[in-house]
Amino acid sequence: KSVYCGLCKELGRRYGFISRMLLNYDLVLIALVADGLSGEVSICRPERCIANPLVQKPVRGSSFGLSLAADALVLLGWYKLKDDLADSGFLHRIPASLALVLLHGAHKKAASRRPDLDERFYQSMRDQQELESAGCALPDQASDPSAQMLGTLMSACSQNPREQRILYRYGMFLGRIIYYLDAAEDYQKDAAQKNYNVFLQAA
Repeated sequence: KSVYCGLCKELGRRYGFISRMLLNYDLVLIALVADGLSGEVSICRPERCIANPLVQKPVRGSSFGLSLAADALVLLGWYKLKDDLADSGFLHRIPASLALVLLHGAHKKAASRRPDLDERFYQSMRDQQELESAGCALPDQASDPSAQMLGTLMSACSQNPREQRILYRYGMFLGRIIYYLDAAEDYQKDAAQKNYNVFLQAA
């Protein structure tokens, strides 16, 4: 919980209040892995949270891991909104378009800090769209953009080349598993709404 609250604070400090709407638990693992490998120990102290200003909660101070997680959250959020804009109907495009306008400056700043991540996330989004448009029915192929994206993100948790190779492989496998689980969870909904789902294509 202290890492999650620390990530919320780091997002606000780096990218402003609006960026906090991207906050979720997904990148807590990245912050923990990066700080664990760096050996960096950040101070944890009780602070008031913007979501509940009446109660003090333990908040982790700035660190290498929180910086990486905050930058990645902005980049991932940006490309998720871009994907929503391409796939959604007119009514759903309105909030996505507004959010993109509000986050334009934050994305530009995050991309300048992490150009390699930005390029990988952009390419993964493009590759995923192409696979879905082609009706890909091969789970390994359909999951490859997600696998490469998470592999690249995990490898950024270390500056040691040997550790980076191991982390990339770990991220690749984890990315595939997450993709399969998401596709399995959405199977019934995608079937009803006639949306793309690799398991529907393979059936």
